[in-house]
Amino acid sequence: MTKQENNTFIGPVMQKVIIGTIFITATLFLALPSIGQPTAGLDITLRFDYSSAEQMLDFFDRQSYNTDRVAATPGNKIAAATSLLLARTNRGPEDFSRQLELVRDDFNTTDDIYGLKETQAHVSQLRKLLAEIRKRQLDRRVVATVQSYFPPDSKLAGIIPVYVVAMGNEKAAAFVRSVVWKNNQPVFVSQNEGNQVIVLNLTRMLAFGGDVNSQFIELLGTLAHECFHAFFWLYQKNSGVWQSFHARKEPVWTLAELVENEGIAYYLSLQLQIGGQTPSK
Repeated sequence: MTKQENNTFIGPVMQKVIIGTIFITATLFLALPSIGQPTAGLDITLRFDYSSAEQMLDFFDRQSYNTDRVAATPGNKIAAATSLLLARTNRGPEDFSRQLELVRDDFNTTDDIYGLKETQAHVSQLRKLLAEIRKRQLDRRVVATVQSYFPPDSKLAGIIPVYVVAMGNEKAAAFVRSVVWKNNQPVFVSQNEGNQVIVLNLTRMLAFGGDVNSQFIELLGTLAHECFHAFFWLYQKNSGVWQSFHARKEPVWTLAELVENEGIAYYLSLQLQIGGQTPSK
C-alpha cells in the first residue's frame, strides 16, 4: 500500500473518531455547572498524611537514624514501589532502606531511582513548603474547588488518603493509584479492585523555582489535578451515562473519556496556577 493510499484509508476513519469525540466531549462539558457552583451530593474527605515527608526530612537532617521506620510509612512505600515501576526495574522492598542509608552517608550510588539525592540537598526548603501546606489546611478548600466542576446532582462519597512524601521518581510529581495491601506491601490494581490513594511529592515542586508561595501555588494546582481524577472515577461509578459508555467498548468513547478526564483536570490546575484563588493562610 502506497503512502497516498494509506492516508486515503485512514482519513475518513480518523475524521469520524475526531468528530465523534468532539461532539461527545462538548455535550458532557455543557452538562457541567458554572465554576463555583456547589455540588450538594458530594461528601468526600481528603485524609492528609504528612508522616512520610516528616520522617524522611528528619532522617536526612540526622534527627533520626531508623531507616526501616522511614521506609515503612505507607506513603514512602507507595512512592518507592511506583519509582521502581517507572524505572522499569525489579528490586525487593529492602532496596529502598539500603538506598536511604547510602545517600544520607554520601556513598556513591550508580543510580537514584527514588529521587533521594534531591531530597537530601533541599531539606530546609522542603521543611518550609511542608509547614506552608499544613498551615493552609488544604483538604476542605481543595474539595470545594474541585467539586464545582461536577453536576449539582452528582452523588460522590468517600475518603481518599493523600500521602505527602518528599521523594520519588522525577517523572511523578503526583499520582493517583488504586492499591491493596498484601503482606504489608502495596500492590497496584485496577480501579474497581482497590482503594484510591493520592501521592504528592514535595521535591518536584522545588523544580519550578520561586519562593514558598510560588511553590505552594504549583502544588495546589498539581493536587487539584489529581483530585479531579479521583473524583471523576467516583462520579463514573455512579453515572448511568458513563456506565453505558463503558459497556459499548468503542474507541470513540475511550477517547472521549480521556479528553474529559485529562482535559478538565488540566484546565482546573491551570486556572489555579495562573491566577485562580488560593487557600488563605
